[in-house]
Amino acid sequence: MTSSSSVVGVLVALLCAALEDGTALEPLIVTPPYLFGEEPPTPSALAASYGYPTEEHEVDSDGYLLTLFRIKGPAQDEGQKGKRKASTAEPPALEPFILHHGMAGNAAEWVMFGPGKSLAYALADAGFDVWLASGRGSKYGKKHVQHAADSDEFWDFSWHDQGAVDLPNIVDFVLNATNFKQTWYAGHSMGNTIMFVMNAVRPEYDSRIRHHFALAPTGFMGRVKNPSVVDFKNKLAQTVELWDSLGLTHFSSETPLLSTPRAALCAIFKDTCKQNFFFDTFGSDEKQSFEGQAEITGAYLPGDFSVRQVVHYGQIAAANESFRRFDFGTANQELYNSTTAPEYDMSRVTVPATFMYGAGDVLTVPEDVVAFSKLFRASPPALHQVPFKLFNHGDFITARDQHKYVHQPVLAHARHIREKTGFIPRGYSGSPAAEEKEMKKTKRKLQAWLNSKTAREGPNMVHEE
Repeated sequence: MTSSSSVVGVLVALLCAALEDGTALEPLIVTPPYLFGEEPPTPSALAASYGYPTEEHEVDSDGYLLTLFRIKGPAQDEGQKGKRKASTAEPPALEPFILHHGMAGNAAEWVMFGPGKSLAYALADAGFDVWLASGRGSKYGKKHVQHAADSDEFWDFSWHDQGAVDLPNIVDFVLNATNFKQTWYAGHSMGNTIMFVMNAVRPEYDSRIRHHFALAPTGFMGRVKNPSVVDFKNKLAQTVELWDSLGLTHFSSETPLLSTPRAALCAIFKDTCKQNFFFDTFGSDEKQSFEGQAEITGAYLPGDFSVRQVVHYGQIAAANESFRRFDFGTANQELYNSTTAPEYDMSRVTVPATFMYGAGDVLTVPEDVVAFSKLFRASPPALHQVPFKLFNHGDFITARDQHKYVHQPVLAHARHIREKTGFIPRGYSGSPAAEEKEMKKTKRKLQAWLNSKTAREGPNMVHEE
């Protein structure tokens, strides 16, 4: 749930303020301009600007057209490109690795900070064929063969549908494209929830997942500490009734209700915005902030999401230690042959998994992660608490030290698995010095992006100094 609670909290606060004093929110001038209204580079364009070979593909999943961004291995400098062209030998096949974003996120979150800062580059440099998935309704999942993206029909889904339908289709597409029988997988927040759903309702896909790295795995939510989410789960029925009366089917970052107040207020009250949108939402972690973090994140996030996605999480949170299907109330009997929504059965899941979580996470709190892991009796996941006491929900995507606390543990464990099976990755030493060099190089490029007058023109804005 990349930014759902922040959006819910802002919605509640703004709506309450408007009701109390009757004043209208005036649109304000916002800098930098790409906080809203102008498009930053696509994930493939951004990765290509750093020298990575990229492709874009489209998956038709139940009518939703979902973009997959592919990074086909390590970055190549000009000299290497020439050598590759001169060679008649086919490059070795690289194992596929799917990355899936959380709710209100999109595929760009895996690449937006550049090499040394974002996981997709680390995986590509380690010799993986990286595929960035797009969830339905996300920035790069807004097309449908029949329904317009602003129609009620388009937004009639929850994360159950993404796990039961979309993720299997994505896995099939990637395996067919790469001619592999298995793929690695990492999700952030809801990106793990949909994997858990697929595990439960499409068990035939267990054998197609080599390993699942669950970053901030969102399953149980009964112990959530985020004040907005606690308030939401305690007033779930009233909130759902209100949203139904308003005819809400989704929340959009492209409407004034969300984009204008967020961008305008953050431009003026930067410290307050950082506190509200980062720390209050995910957990307090000032030490993982860095210059340009908020601006770059704001260029891509938060995105759109359906009301049913939010409500489904609310139902899970309100039910304490429960991970179950969407509760349709009186319609449950017809849909499930039960008056209550059935629990997902995780006891037979055989996918090897590693649950990575932070002690400072106020959404997916450690106690919920540990309790949820006990449902996986057939294949208990490895538990890895990040060794930084303030590491929070968003840090898995935005932290300044994610190379240390996320990339290196993932790559080390993947290397261990590959060594056990006789498959050794090429091109990655795991050297902290190499990571630091990449980070400095990335910082120069990001600063050029932030300061460039041609930022609105797309991926060509990134240059070496």
